[in-house]
Amino acid sequence: KTYSAPLKNILFENCTAFPDNCRGFGLTQESNSLLTDITYRNCSLLYQLNDWASHMSAFNIDAGEQGSISGLTFEKCDLFYSKVYAVHISVGENEWTMGVKGYNNSATNITFRECSFKYPVSGRGFMKVRNNTSEVNAIDNVFFDRCTIGENGTPIASLSTFPDGAVDYEGLTTPSSAFRFA
Repeated sequence: KTYSAPLKNILFENCTAFPDNCRGFGLTQESNSLLTDITYRNCSLLYQLNDWASHMSAFNIDAGEQGSISGLTFEKCDLFYSKVYAVHISVGENEWTMGVKGYNNSATNITFRECSFKYPVSGRGFMKVRNNTSEVNAIDNVFFDRCTIGENGTPIASLSTFPDGAVDYEGLTTPSSAFRFA
């Protein structure tokens, strides 16, 4: 857990993971401070096989306690195969906050740059985005920059790139305004 003092300027580089029964890369639940300018670069996630919990994902951004996340970048990262969400973004209370209410944290300025999602085969969909706070813009400025999906490398050009049901929104009134694509 992190407490009080902000954490910033952290780099994870040239990592390879086979997470099997856990989350993949990202920031998770137990953050109680501001986390900024964190980069995962040239990282590969091979097989994400766990499907025992709905919040599991390959790339996880979860500001579930008192912390907020800003300036998180996944650059030239690859996901080979996943049985769970490829991307999960969550703020506010959830199944792990033990019923505590009133979290008003945020996840903003998240960039996926030149990332490849080869086989996101989840029956749940490609991405889950969940805002359980009272803040309308608690999740904002999520940018997919020259990313591809599928075996043939289809560019992710807009939310319409994904088939119906592939993106699960909870608590976002205007989800399309939170996302940008290039």
